[in-house]
Amino acid sequence: MFRKLAARYPSFWLKVFAIVLALNLVFFALALAIDPSRRIGPFGLGLPAQMSTFIIESADGSISYPKSWVAVLTPQGNHGDSEIIAVIGVPGRGLPSVTVAQKTLSDPTLTAVVMWGESRAASKSSYVALSSGFSGSIPGIVREYQYVVITLFGESLVHCRDLYVLHDSIGLSLSFCAEETDWEEVVGTIDEMILSFKFVR
Repeated sequence: MFRKLAARYPSFWLKVFAIVLALNLVFFALALAIDPSRRIGPFGLGLPAQMSTFIIESADGSISYPKSWVAVLTPQGNHGDSEIIAVIGVPGRGLPSVTVAQKTLSDPTLTAVVMWGESRAASKSSYVALSSGFSGSIPGIVREYQYVVITLFGESLVHCRDLYVLHDSIGLSLSFCAEETDWEEVVGTIDEMILSFKFVR
């Protein structure tokens, strides 16, 4: 029956399809306007959003992150980097992101963790150190820097704030990065995440 109607009134069904599609687009736009956390991927960074807790099991650590983002463990590493054990990021976007790297140290001191973490950061293209210091009540050290990535659209400046911490003989480097153009929008969330990090055992 529907096939006969479609064959008899092709323009009518095209109009129906166009109306349904337009209504869906309107409802989608309203949802984005009402709830900014739905704006992910090409539509935004998913902020502001309620925070959730991510347990990094192999590091005995936990961290808060926006519910609109995705957090995954990467026991096999990430993009060829075997030291990365977890990644947090915005669905549909490469940045902003948080990467958690882990290393067992023969010299388990915070200084050794910082040296290792800084060497990871300095290996990035056009690395420039910006600032350093303790991160409030966190028993670790924060380093801030920029580097350049090459994309399909040319060069992009990336801004990072790293947290280096020591747990027994394990050093952790948590790298919180975003494109420089997004930094002001995400830095408050990044600081909240840094201050939320703790060891659970």
